[in-house]
Order: sequence, then C-alpha cells, then structure tokens
Amino acid sequence: MEWADLPVIDISTASTPEGRAALAPQVRDAMRTHGFLYVVNHGYDRTKVCCGCGVQSRVKVECSDP
Repeated sequence: MEWADLPVIDISTASTPEGRAALAPQVRDAMRTHGFLYVVNHGYDRTKVCCGCGVQSRVKVECSDP
C-alpha cells in the first residue's frame, strides 16, 4: 500500500504448521508496532473481501450469495 506505512503480511504459507509458526511472530510484531497490518495472498478476490466487510455498496461491487 503506497499511501500507508503498514507491514505487509503474506499468509500464503499459513496452510502448514511451519508456515503458521513463521507467520506468528510477524503478525505479533506488526500488531505491537503498528496496531494494523495489510494481509496479502489470502485467497479472496476483491468481491469476496468487499462482501465480507460490508462495503459493497460504497465501492459498487455486486456480491452474490455462494
């Protein structure tokens, strides 16, 4: 994110115990230092993210039920 100085956490490795173990200190440090983080490679497309956050009416994204 160019407009915010937030830590970027890539969670593509979260599907394995080793990956989660490596991510835990990154997430902990990001939350302790910044209070926020930006998650990438989570597997959700823009529509699913918008529907999950309830912002579809503001960004004009149509969401359908699964």
